[in-house]
Amino acid sequence: MHPLALCRRLGFGAEQYPERRNTYPAFPQSVVSRRRQQLRNCGAAAVYVSRVHHAEVTDNSTPEYTYLGQLISPKDITVKEINARIATGWKKFWSLKEIMKSQDLGIALKRKTFNTCILPCLTYGCETWALTNSLRDKLAKCQRAMERSIVGTKRRDRVRNTDIRMKTKLTDILLRVDQQKWRWTGHMMRDKHGKWCKAVSEWYPRDGKRSRGRQCIRWEDDIKIL
Repeated sequence: MHPLALCRRLGFGAEQYPERRNTYPAFPQSVVSRRRQQLRNCGAAAVYVSRVHHAEVTDNSTPEYTYLGQLISPKDITVKEINARIATGWKKFWSLKEIMKSQDLGIALKRKTFNTCILPCLTYGCETWALTNSLRDKLAKCQRAMERSIVGTKRRDRVRNTDIRMKTKLTDILLRVDQQKWRWTGHMMRDKHGKWCKAVSEWYPRDGKRSRGRQCIRWEDDIKIL
């Protein structure tokens, strides 16, 4: 989630939009105060807070901040986010090993368990990802490793991934990521209430230039390809 959207969720700028104060669920005052202070210390949100409240951005900033299970940072930390998603997915996989590794249960039950419990852990927050080819390969390799563990094969067995997929019939993780991102994009574009997420996505910076060399992939790049 973009820092501007987080600031809006926590109430920043509510004085400019009094009619929207009840748009989001209310938080306890202690939680709101703590979250505001943490966001002020986050470099990604400090810029926006300084513009709204005309405050100076000090050096007392954190390089990253975890909110609602996702990392927020002024730098590109998609690699770290993907690694965290994979670690969470494997943790959930082994917590369900009585089902996923059982030789007595059918593949249909394992498939339903994977698509219901494990795949959401791997793709949580994928609507905001800007994936490179290497990151997409990393997600695909994670799913293939889980599939081999489900059917009880090893890499040294030299079984084709396509043959394993035909047996498991799991939902492809890359397909799920693309579907979720396109679903969120359509939902955001259809919005007519002027939410922050749409304003930030359509915002084009006029000041400054990008550095030399190959640029980091943007969230909208894979959408523009089509």
